[in-house]
Amino acid sequence: MSEKKKAPFPEHVFRPPLLFIFEQDEVLLVVGSFSLIMIVGFFGGFMPPLVIALSFIAPWRLLLVYKDLRDEVPEGFIWHWLYERGYFGPTEENNENVRFVPDAKIREFGE
Repeated sequence: MSEKKKAPFPEHVFRPPLLFIFEQDEVLLVVGSFSLIMIVGFFGGFMPPLVIALSFIAPWRLLLVYKDLRDEVPEGFIWHWLYERGYFGPTEENNENVRFVPDAKIREFGE
């Protein structure tokens, strides 16, 4: 009889990709908001100490709010929300090879 070993199941199968120890969506949010505040602040003529302080404090606070909201909604919520509003998805104009899926709210079909 052969000896079987149980293979351990990976602990973080559905975890988003990491950039060092941070998740990529968090890094993108912090770097993007930091850059936006710095660009708008300096080109807008605001006081540099205020801009620098705001560019460090605001992204981290935004990150905390984002993490709380992300944990409350199910996986794929943002993609579903964007698809439902028509920002992306299969359409006849995008690609002729894609079968067009009509909007779920259509009640009557006709030529």
